[in-house]
Amino acid sequence: MRTSIQLRGEEQVGDRIYAVEVRADADESVVVDLVGALPDGTVVSEGGLVLPGTDLMTAGQLLERTLRGLAVVQDAGKPAAKPKARTPPANAGRPWTPDQDAGLRRQWTEGAVGLPALAEQYGRSKWAIRARLIHLGCDPARAEPDAANEAEVATKSN
Repeated sequence: MRTSIQLRGEEQVGDRIYAVEVRADADESVVVDLVGALPDGTVVSEGGLVLPGTDLMTAGQLLERTLRGLAVVQDAGKPAAKPKARTPPANAGRPWTPDQDAGLRRQWTEGAVGLPALAEQYGRSKWAIRARLIHLGCDPARAEPDAANEAEVATKSN
């Protein structure tokens, strides 16, 4: 069985619309494509990367630092806006173990635990949990349990 993941996001900045598309498949590589276009569809910037899945966090941080530095230079020395201070989840970028896969699949199919609680439990982002659920053949788009039910289940399991 071959598992494939595709994510797409768009952001409008001034008169430009930037779209990023990420594709990952079973061979552990990730393809990132970025396109910037004017409202009439004229492409003003584009580029892409192919990375090993294990290098995503490091490459993302390097790109962010580099582009922020370039923005400072091009903006006549005015400092770029500081990003929100955010520490990556504890297990970000680490491979999943078979035990973690089994636990995640079990918890998701039982339906009592939602994405935020799973992200915290496994030390991953909500997006990483969604991507792993897809990899495991589970539907991350199913209805989430409500927060009160989730808290009750967590209390009973302790």
